[in-house]
This record gives sequence, C-alpha cells and structure tokens, in this order.
Amino acid sequence: MPYKIDYLESTGGVITTYWGELTEQEFVECTEAKFVSLDKYSHYRYSISDLSAVTRLAVSIDTLKSNALMSGYALDSNESGYMAVVVSSDLLYGISRQWKANTGNLDDRVGIFRTRDEADEWIAEKLARTFKVIVSEAN
Repeated sequence: MPYKIDYLESTGGVITTYWGELTEQEFVECTEAKFVSLDKYSHYRYSISDLSAVTRLAVSIDTLKSNALMSGYALDSNESGYMAVVVSSDLLYGISRQWKANTGNLDDRVGIFRTRDEADEWIAEKLARTFKVIVSEAN
C-alpha cells in the first residue's frame, strides 16, 4: 500500500502521501478511504495530496476523472476548503492539470505544485484569507 493518510486535527488538514508505483487498485482504495471518512472529517479545511515520490502512476483516465468529480463535489460541500496536489515529474504535472480541469470550476480552490513547500505556502495563504473574510463578515 504505497500511500498514507494523515488527519491533522490541529490544523484541519488531510494529508495523503503516495510513493513508489501507484496502481489503479491502490488509488481507488485510497480515494474510497478518504471519501468514506468525509462525514467524520467534514470539518477539515484543506487537503494536500503529495505524489512527489510516485515513480509510476498506473491509473486509468476514467478513474482519475471519477476522483476529480468526487474531489469537486467535496469542495462544493465545503465552501471554505482547498485542495493542493504536489507532483515532481512533468508527466504527472500534466496529468494533474487534466485532473484539476475535471474538478469543475474551482480554479481558485485547487492548486497543482512542484514542491510540498509551495503547496503548504499556498494553503496557508488561502486559509489566512478565508479567516480574514469570515472575521470581517462577522463584524
């Protein structure tokens, strides 16, 4: 199982780290595990999927589209949520951009990055802006 899901209570994040060769079955298992837990973890504000250590992605386009649609639905359900994807290879970057296009009209809430640091900075910036908006609307 070349993936690990961490639920970060203190920051409201879901971090999925993938490595090695990622097969279709493993990708589907991971997707199901994350989305089955959405009810329990619906208060989470962001998700980072780090595929920077993936050496081979053996997942069909249909499965990637299905995952993108579910991810878009999850973001629609959480109006202040964000998703970041980290990839290091050019091929995975292109595939991730295609995945992002299939999430729906969520350009400002889904980001594709080359490094985890870039993704972390983007998430922190987005969450800080969201918090400022919520505070100003409350006043």
